[in-house]
Amino acid sequence: MKNNFRNFGKDLKQTARAIDNAFKDRLPKAVSIILVDGFRKSWTLQRFNDYNSMPWRQVKRKIFGNEWYGFKQGAKQPVPKGARGNERPLKGITNFSRAATTRNILFGDGSNKLQESIFVYRASNGIVIIATDSDHAKIHNEGGLFRSFGKTRRMPQRQFMNIAPNKQSKLLQDNSVKKIEKIILTIIQNKR
Repeated sequence: MKNNFRNFGKDLKQTARAIDNAFKDRLPKAVSIILVDGFRKSWTLQRFNDYNSMPWRQVKRKIFGNEWYGFKQGAKQPVPKGARGNERPLKGITNFSRAATTRNILFGDGSNKLQESIFVYRASNGIVIIATDSDHAKIHNEGGLFRSFGKTRRMPQRQFMNIAPNKQSKLLQDNSVKKIEKIILTIIQNKR
């Protein structure tokens, strides 16, 4: 009988160590994948990937009559009449592209460079850090002032990443609980 209790205590300690190691190593990796996929999904949704989040503010290049309608640096297509109000092109340079009027928000020149710039910086020892190496990610994510064509302009916030860990989305909370349960069940089943 004493032997069974010793083995039980030993097994319990081993299981506790295995769960602790999982929380330090396997769980952060699983959570990092959930976060990166969730942040990247913002582009499909055209809003931050969280419950109750508002759609991103429309870009001026898609608003007919706005001076930026159809804007794409270096494009040479003719501007439709009235598309940019009363603007007259300078020396035949229109900077107009019909594709720019339909391209999704934050897709630059039709590429997904900003979206693909999101990566796992660290996912170990109980810590998860998601980052981006894009120079203009911060201004898009947080909004604020920037310089363009010699003028200071205001960029509206189009959040695609969550900054503060105390504001984590329901998506992460729901998925994390499922991942924790799965990891713990795997550990317990492997101990039997």
